[in-house]
Amino acid sequence: MNFSELFKQSRHLCKFSPNGQFVANAVQYKLVVRDCRNLQIINLFTCLDVIESMQWSPDSQLILCGMHKRSLIQVWSLNQSEWTCKIDEGSSGLQSVVFSPDSRHILSTAEFNLRVTVWSLINKSVSYLKFPKNIPKGIKSVTWSPSSQFLSIGSYDQMVRILNNMTWKPVARFLHSTSVDSEKVIVYKEIEKRPFVSKPLQPAPAVSSKFAVPSQYEVVQGQKISIPNITPDPEKPDPKLGTGTMLFSADGKYLATINDNMPKVIWIWSVQKLSLSVVLTQASPVKVIAWDPKTTRLALCTGNNKIYIWTPVGCMSVDVPCEAAFQVLCMEWQPQGDCIMLIGKDHMCICYFDQSMDESDKL
Repeated sequence: MNFSELFKQSRHLCKFSPNGQFVANAVQYKLVVRDCRNLQIINLFTCLDVIESMQWSPDSQLILCGMHKRSLIQVWSLNQSEWTCKIDEGSSGLQSVVFSPDSRHILSTAEFNLRVTVWSLINKSVSYLKFPKNIPKGIKSVTWSPSSQFLSIGSYDQMVRILNNMTWKPVARFLHSTSVDSEKVIVYKEIEKRPFVSKPLQPAPAVSSKFAVPSQYEVVQGQKISIPNITPDPEKPDPKLGTGTMLFSADGKYLATINDNMPKVIWIWSVQKLSLSVVLTQASPVKVIAWDPKTTRLALCTGNNKIYIWTPVGCMSVDVPCEAAFQVLCMEWQPQGDCIMLIGKDHMCICYFDQSMDESDKL
């Protein structure tokens, strides 16, 4: 694993292009576009105000920037630097903005969901959909499996229900229990300790930034494990309760979930066996989890200077060899899975994986 230098960014607005060739990030009112291979700047665009949202077009040729406070949208072209587009929502306000699948239309939602506007980048036509119907908030989270065979529904009762696309009836129910039998399930527990023990008055040996540090996970065996559980405050609105995070692996064999009132635990379920397979217990609450888009590899971060990786082979934690102040708060895989972007408060870096490694060497 190799890490790039740190680059400035703001508002965590850092995204790979869908084709995996470029990486864009916002720095206040500037949009920086780099070549993903060498991170050289290939485009630098200046917006009219601070960028608050950003999205690539599906064909990777355009980037839109939302300046919500001013109800403005600016669109930039990578291939035609002289081409520009500005969209003004005016007094309607700007709540959200996305590209259409054809990359040549933009859908903007006005404040309070009063209307959705469709802007054509081809003929400059404008269409309106007034008073879009809102989806009721009876379900915590929903996600499809890659094959669309299964629909996973996370609920406030701390359960996950797996529905098939033929009958729309549950084929499995996964419960986030307060205890796990480590004889039936593989349990990895993060232990916060230094990987090396030094003799008195001697410094710890240096660890090369090009190689993974020894794992700080321990496999818990032969006992029932109590899962750290937080009791939500009933006096507070929108309590952290229920299954708020669910992600299928790229091959659809695994489903990773996080129960909001068990923030330090990741549950990995086998879709083939319809049962719990692995539990990861972290020392700190999990910020983000992300599956490699090409292989069965799960990355996660907890707000410290580490990136954690799980594969069916095992688990490991790796220190990011940057300044001590850099803490990984979120992450995003490159679409081809060759690297992963690690995003901190004001900076970001990219971790490149050695493509010559086989599956057994990845840990």
